[in-house]
Amino acid sequence: MALRGARLFAAAVIGGALLLTGCGTTSEPGAAPDGTLDDPLAAGPESLVEEGPAADLRRAVNESMATTTFRAEGPSPAFPDAQQVMWSDPEVGVRVALSSEVSDGEMFCQDGVVYTSVPLFAARMGEAGDPVDVPAEVRDGFVSVQAGDDCGALFEVPPGARFAPERDTEVEGAAATALVTSGGGVTETFLAAAEEPHHLLRLESEFSDGGGTTVYDSFGDPVDVSMPDEAAVMSTEEFFNLVQPG
Repeated sequence: MALRGARLFAAAVIGGALLLTGCGTTSEPGAAPDGTLDDPLAAGPESLVEEGPAADLRRAVNESMATTTFRAEGPSPAFPDAQQVMWSDPEVGVRVALSSEVSDGEMFCQDGVVYTSVPLFAARMGEAGDPVDVPAEVRDGFVSVQAGDDCGALFEVPPGARFAPERDTEVEGAAATALVTSGGGVTETFLAAAEEPHHLLRLESEFSDGGGTTVYDSFGDPVDVSMPDEAAVMSTEEFFNLVQPG
């Protein structure tokens, strides 16, 4: 991530969930509205139950992050220069504020549905090679994408993470245990609190064209997460019916 992790950065994609995770396939104008996209949020249950200390810590971290409020800040996979801040409230959902030279905007996730501000959605389409002209009257809206059952994939340590004692360190004075995933030229180091509660404290991403560090903090603090007004939300089909090829 960046906020969700470099392992998901490579594919050029559109849509809110895909902006957040940087993985998936492009939805065509003829696709079904709010259809589930090829995205990590849409992944089903793990086919194999992992066992061992690393798997136990991974599950503890994911449980901790799913049940507390927090803030995270770091580079975004949406655009090369993008930065984003994420707030999570387990009672409401996830909010992301993104800024870049290409476009600024917000994204929200609740119960696996991701809402992307229209300018940001259109800008990512342009980056993926499908530019569109957006009418002024819909620029304040949000495009919804059903991308799974929940929003956990935006901050969870993925299956297959392994211990890397040489990367254990301290984060803001707290001992942190490293859980590492790698593949496809991408390495992610998740630094989790060694003591309970096992919050995710930092994510260090290394990939072929860059890398970055995301810092997680403000655990248990109040966060401002409110979903977009229903009247401002449109399906992907409605969006494609309103825009013109650029």
